[in-house]
Amino acid sequence: MQRHRPPLDLGVAVEVARYEASVRKCQRIEGRLALSQRLCRFSLPSDLRQLEGLSPQEYLISHCHVCPRRQAHYKRYFDKFDKDRDGLISFQEAARALLDLYKDLVTPQQVEQVLGVLQADHGTSVSQRLFLPLSALTERLLYRPTETANKVIEEDREKDKVEEADFSGLMWKFQGCQISDELKKLIHLL
Repeated sequence: MQRHRPPLDLGVAVEVARYEASVRKCQRIEGRLALSQRLCRFSLPSDLRQLEGLSPQEYLISHCHVCPRRQAHYKRYFDKFDKDRDGLISFQEAARALLDLYKDLVTPQQVEQVLGVLQADHGTSVSQRLFLPLSALTERLLYRPTETANKVIEEDREKDKVEEADFSGLMWKFQGCQISDELKKLIHLL
């Protein structure tokens, strides 16, 4: 026994297709996101000896946890500068990507300083795994200078409580550990 199908209304099908196309266009909104200290969390292992031998870049890759929304945002800027799609961009491309990402909020000198903290130089290649936490670090370091007394929201100023506990008493925690001065400098900046 065959079921009777109603004839396909082309007008309705065309309207549905137009609606779906408009939704796809509206899903991706470009623009600068507001700076925040809460977009990522930096952590320290319970045994700081695990940091021995790590470079600042390696620390960022393994101990910076970026929220998924920000990861997608940062990834778009990385992909924009990864022209050959090999998963690496040069030091210069990373600097330009950060300048583009933070538009009028960062100067080339500030980007050079952040990259300098990571011991990156003109021969350094930056992977996407490094670019995401690098972008979060840049935002973390930029956050304080851009806030104004009128716009400060107490919730946003507070660091995550776990992060605050991790980073309290660093001088005491570093005793007996052979952590490089460069990594200590980065950790103190956080």
